[in-house]
Amino acid sequence: MAASEEELERLKQKRSAAQTAFTRRANYLAPRASALGESEMRSEWRNFKVDHSRVRDAGFEYATALREVDDDEVKKKAENVDGKTAECDFKFDETEQIILINFWTRFAEAEITTLTEEAGSAMDQAEATDHHHMTRRECELIHRNLEREVYNFERGLDEWKDLIPRSKATESKDQIRKLKKRRGSQSDDEEKLGRVKIVEQEEPVGAYNYRPQISLERARLPMFAGNMRDYYRWKAEWEDLQRLGNPHGLENVRKFHLLGSLDEKVKRDLVLSSCGSANDVFRLLDNKYGNKPKI
Repeated sequence: MAASEEELERLKQKRSAAQTAFTRRANYLAPRASALGESEMRSEWRNFKVDHSRVRDAGFEYATALREVDDDEVKKKAENVDGKTAECDFKFDETEQIILINFWTRFAEAEITTLTEEAGSAMDQAEATDHHHMTRRECELIHRNLEREVYNFERGLDEWKDLIPRSKATESKDQIRKLKKRRGSQSDDEEKLGRVKIVEQEEPVGAYNYRPQISLERARLPMFAGNMRDYYRWKAEWEDLQRLGNPHGLENVRKFHLLGSLDEKVKRDLVLSSCGSANDVFRLLDNKYGNKPKI
């Protein structure tokens, strides 16, 4: 049954109000995108997509009701409504490009570039390491570091994928696929560890006592963000992986690596930058996060 005049007027006003809200936000966003902070831009972008959805739905509903009226003049109005909806779609696409480019250049690019480099470096590290002179534990640490960096890359991209240009999201997804392909081309962990020569606890003495070293500039040490339940697992993994990158146990290097592996809040709360050595840092960390009864 065709809508009454009162119903058509209601749908017209609904569509008009939706377009007004949409146009107002588009006109606000486009010229101010480069000045908005990240959180405000996220909020405005989310609301703008809602406004666009509402104006499309209201336009479709009104145009459909007009076409059901047995009057050619009234039906022609539906074409006009369709035209206005198309104009809103064009305005949305135009504003979307402005917003996404701003998100990319001002907020996402540096983070995703860093994640890409770190994941790629971890992969290079895993591929370049001579596993035949490493213990099973050391091999596991290398591969765990690789998996962590690839996971961080995927998680970081997932957080930004709807806020950056599609071409950049596609490019990053391709890089992740390539990393996984490189990872898959290596021997499966169990097969690799099964072939590796396990180094005994009592290592040979002399010129042939070779210990591999990894570059910690290319493979990040695990970070500690202040989770008490995670403290001992993090500490054990950190010590083992740091030892591979600092086989001579240089204290200044160890302290530098340790401070770089702690969240800024953890360092600030315990004033760890004032500590004279890594042992002093760990003493304060143990007192704060190593209380096993609380864990």
